[in-house]
Amino acid sequence: MEEHGATSLYVATTVGMAAPRHVYSLCSRLLRRWPDTDLAIHLHNTNGMAPSNVMAALQAGVHTFEGAICGVGGGIAMPEQLGPVGNVATEDLVHLFQECGIDSGLDTTRVTDTARAVGDLIGVRPASYVTRGGSKDQVLAYTRGITGDGSITWRQEPAQ
Repeated sequence: MEEHGATSLYVATTVGMAAPRHVYSLCSRLLRRWPDTDLAIHLHNTNGMAPSNVMAALQAGVHTFEGAICGVGGGIAMPEQLGPVGNVATEDLVHLFQECGIDSGLDTTRVTDTARAVGDLIGVRPASYVTRGGSKDQVLAYTRGITGDGSITWRQEPAQ
């Protein structure tokens, strides 16, 4: 790569069937082989694994991610009953990075509001999780009236 003047490498999942172990392994191998390369990744969320694959790529050392507002695109003709599937949603990436303490330079609320506006404008329901479910702050603000303090408790059931 270097002998041809390339400084970056762009990896994409074309149908969104990648799994975290594979993403981590591939990205790790590429970065070991070309450590001075800016490795970028483009993920599709066809099977709902894009957020997990983003985490795997982060752990492998990837710093550049590409998404699409509302998750639109992908170029894959899927059966109608599956609904719109395609690219990982930019707003999900921004929210994920925020929750990991990674500064993307973007504000989750503004990106989510933009995704909703774009969805309305182009007539699609945003495919992103954060647009449908809300950010942690939005969910906690909503549930404060239900649970009293907005706390979330998780208990592991003992093994039987």
